[in-house]
Amino acid sequence: MQNTLKNQTVVIIPARGGSVRVPGKNTRDLNGKPLIAWTIRQAIASGVSSGIFISTDDDRITEIATQEGADIIRRPSALAGPESPSEDALLHALQFLKTDRQWMPETVVMLQCTSPLRRSQDIADAVHLFHSSHCGSVLSVVEHRRFVWNGPVDRPSPVNYDPAHRPRSQDMMPLYLENGSIYVTGCDTLLHSGNRLNPPIRLYLMPEWSALDIDTEQDFSECRIAMRRYREELQF
Repeated sequence: MQNTLKNQTVVIIPARGGSVRVPGKNTRDLNGKPLIAWTIRQAIASGVSSGIFISTDDDRITEIATQEGADIIRRPSALAGPESPSEDALLHALQFLKTDRQWMPETVVMLQCTSPLRRSQDIADAVHLFHSSHCGSVLSVVEHRRFVWNGPVDRPSPVNYDPAHRPRSQDMMPLYLENGSIYVTGCDTLLHSGNRLNPPIRLYLMPEWSALDIDTEQDFSECRIAMRRYREELQF
């Protein structure tokens, strides 16, 4: 990436200490490294920015992130609860950069450390797509062609096909699911809208195996297997 773009881009990784389903999730071991370490290393390897910040309220996350080469933004507990949206962390981080670092970048890249099945090149390509397409935001997705229904279960309705004329899955129009991995938007736009997704939106397509978002013990087990299976693609 050109140095001018790199200097105008910040990577923010929200990582609060609390986790209801998996205590200490972000610092849990995942194939030999704390979960958060994978995302930090991917961000560094992507080369999109020298400013990689962890927004956290947790001392252990702070320790690990510092060891991995990331900077720390201490997030107040009021913005680190289970109901706090990621936008709160992003807006707080940008305010910190403005007041404490006298720096307001043009582009913000948010990476969720609970979605570690990403390549560093995915981050770089998503940022390139954002700039080359002149869009409002880019988000990473996976494609699927499954048969989807709306509830409730006692009165369901099909979402993406007609049961009376069931198509072959390969003939269906694809749907796109957010995999929670990469979000890119403009800093000014984020500050104005308070939202990480701003139109016009472009989708950055990632492999289906990147869809795993760690939220349970079962997710951890599946992610360990996926990391071993796709080790070559992930370049670990």
